Amino acid sequence: DSVFRHTIIFEPIHDRKLYYKTGIKGNIRHSYKAIITGQEATFHMDSIQWSDHIKKVNKYSPLIYLPILNKEFQMTYQDSIGVTDFVYQSENEITLAGINFISKVFTKDGLTYMKVRIINRSKTMIQISSPSIRVDTQPEISSLEDFETITVAPGNRFESNFTFHLSTNINNFSLSKNFIRFRISNTYHPLLRENLNFERE
Repeated sequence: DSVFRHTIIFEPIHDRKLYYKTGIKGNIRHSYKAIITGQEATFHMDSIQWSDHIKKVNKYSPLIYLPILNKEFQMTYQDSIGVTDFVYQSENEITLAGINFISKVFTKDGLTYMKVRIINRSKTMIQISSPSIRVDTQPEISSLEDFETITVAPGNRFESNFTFHLSTNINNFSLSKNFIRFRISNTYHPLLRENLNFERE
């Protein structure tokens, strides 16, 4: 009889909560479960090897920042400029007038990383500019990845990663409201009423 050998490569997300907020998969766990051809299989790492591995790697606990939006002020602003006042926010996701903004912000090794995804579900064009952030008592901090303004048509999206030199003892900062602008009667306006604040979790 023929013998078939199958190699299965797993790339698990070790810490779902951490991954949702930062995109980091986290440290390896002691055991995993998987469904293979309808059967549940459990995989265990040798306890001693796993313990040694955890001791060798730096147990990374990132400093996570989440956006804080004043929903009432934002709704009033959108209504005043003649667009729908729909505003939604979860932990790191904001939807304003049909424009979906997802951010994953954390500090690691002296750098602050901002992963963003912007989906234009509105009926108008939007512009994305190179982001800058502001910290109290400090001048404006520009992203290390500078780029020309990008226009995103309805139904399209923008995804990118940015880094900033931000001190690890900072509890909050704000993202410039000019990061996202949308068109009304051939004029582009900031999507946000004010700079978007991020606070340390």
